[in-house]
Amino acid sequence: MKPPAPTPTWRSTVCALALLCLALPAGAADRCAGSADEAGLLGCRQAEHRSAQRAVQQAVERLRQRYADDEAERLKMLLAAQQAWRNFEQAECRFQTQESAGAAAHAVYLLSCQTALAAQRLKSLQAILAKP
Repeated sequence: MKPPAPTPTWRSTVCALALLCLALPAGAADRCAGSADEAGLLGCRQAEHRSAQRAVQQAVERLRQRYADDEAERLKMLLAAQQAWRNFEQAECRFQTQESAGAAAHAVYLLSCQTALAAQRLKSLQAILAKP
């Protein structure tokens, strides 16, 4: 007798768990793991995402100030790159979480993906800021 084929819900859960693991930096504890329920987990992921987005925006603002006075062309490129990155983040996370679309926890998975990508973007911007 053949075992039953995995259902889309099963695949969505496995994909989502993999995404959550990828969203955490190596060795980092999941601050939202102790959430009491799905609403609590969603609220926690929303707070993490806002914090990550705020950090990215602060880094962009620091670069904007650096380039504002005498590097107008570089400022234009920074702003264009940031817009392209936002578009990439949205498209990439829609792609990565597509199998969970319609599931109750889809928003949690989407936020986890966006937070992970924001952390990568922040790291890149911080490297630029570290240069004189």
